[in-house]
Amino acid sequence: MSEHFTFTKPSSWMRNMIAGEKYLEHAGEMKVTNQTTCEYATVTFKEGTGGGLFSTPKERNHVTGLLYNSKGEKKKRIVGKWSESLAEDIQMNGRTFSVVWRAKVPPNIDVCRKYYGLSQFAIELNEITPIEKGKLPKTDSRLRPDQRLYEEGKISEADKEKLRIENKQRETRALLEEKGITWSPQWFRLEEDPYEEPGFYPSENEENSIARTWKFTGRYWQARESGKWPENIPELW
Repeated sequence: MSEHFTFTKPSSWMRNMIAGEKYLEHAGEMKVTNQTTCEYATVTFKEGTGGGLFSTPKERNHVTGLLYNSKGEKKKRIVGKWSESLAEDIQMNGRTFSVVWRAKVPPNIDVCRKYYGLSQFAIELNEITPIEKGKLPKTDSRLRPDQRLYEEGKISEADKEKLRIENKQRETRALLEEKGITWSPQWFRLEEDPYEEPGFYPSENEENSIARTWKFTGRYWQARESGKWPENIPELW
């Protein structure tokens, strides 16, 4: 069965940007809805408490998740910290818990510190494995030269390359505007969506009351499999 999910996100804050110990905090409610079955879940991100004016709160990152069926009946409860672990409150009375997820501790803490606290997964996102090698479009961000140079520790060269790329993209944008050309995405198209906010993607040619969203066309994987990329893919780098 094809199911349609929508979600809202809580507010995210980087605290103490001017002074004190900096930390990331999420606060508010996230709601995930299965629009096909009308089942939904709410996750409340609690704001940190305790601690001084410019220090990290003693209690933070706590979340409570509630899962409901299509009739709005509460069926499950999840509690924990989004930074450590989550557990199901079996009887929903706070007495018996079963851990359903635990954050993976980096195998080498020193490596984690070296790469800004990123997880092993995040560190490897820019890697081109044998699966992708020779099969990526030239616009894939893993092929961005300044990013690769920075990853290799060539900071000065990376900065120069970054400046060159940004100037090149500004020039391309200005040229398109001069010719009155509106760029059309290759792999997504804007379609009506009854679950989106009306007017979120306004258009000069359509009424703003029409709710629309970007939908994946599926053509990317076809082009990647065949190796035949569209001729109008721009030169970004």
